[in-house]
Amino acid sequence: MIKLQGGNYSQMPEPIRDIFPHLEGELCDLYSRLNVFKRLFSEKKERTDFLASQLDPLLAMFQTLLWESIILSVAKLTDVDNLKNAQTNIGLKKLITYGIQNPNRPEFPKIAARSYDEIEVSAKKWQQHRHKNIAHNSLEYMNGTVAPDEISVNDGLLLLEQMGNFLNLFNFEYRNLTAFYEMMPAIDVTSSSETAVAKAHAYDQLVREGKILSNLCREVRNKFFLDAIS
Repeated sequence: MIKLQGGNYSQMPEPIRDIFPHLEGELCDLYSRLNVFKRLFSEKKERTDFLASQLDPLLAMFQTLLWESIILSVAKLTDVDNLKNAQTNIGLKKLITYGIQNPNRPEFPKIAARSYDEIEVSAKKWQQHRHKNIAHNSLEYMNGTVAPDEISVNDGLLLLEQMGNFLNLFNFEYRNLTAFYEMMPAIDVTSSSETAVAKAHAYDQLVREGKILSNLCREVRNKFFLDAIS
């Protein structure tokens, strides 16, 4: 789990002081991955087709891996202790268990509990996908006797907003501040790859128009490739 660096959590209750930055870091990273997924695969079909024309089947593999990593991160953040295996997990529920003692406002525990209940409802179908489709191969899902609830990018963005609001209840209660978790625009992550694909398209177009010699470019490309792997 990623730890958010640089924050002062000394005003937080001692039992959650060390885990809170890990929860914030995981949420920031999850926002980044979900926004990248949205930009590449669900925001604009023309962009996806443009990238796929040069990058498939690798792009399709990346799409599956990225989506499953998002589901797993949601599952981690909404995980609870496994009492059967005596395993303690760091999830948002820990803040309800250990972070509502001696609050500044007497109504805070109820407010925090209601906020977490909303997360639990939204996360249920994500947990279902993690359990039935990723961690296990559910026979009832495979043969179609039970259909999993659909999950979408918009569902994910709503859930992440709920998580951010929940964390900010604790930030405001104990630190008198509000954090912003959707920090890195997707284009900051994808721009170099998108530019590389655009250059490849430009090269193909110039070859088709006879403006550059394909064999000469192939020799230069092969030289760069051989240098990179040697």
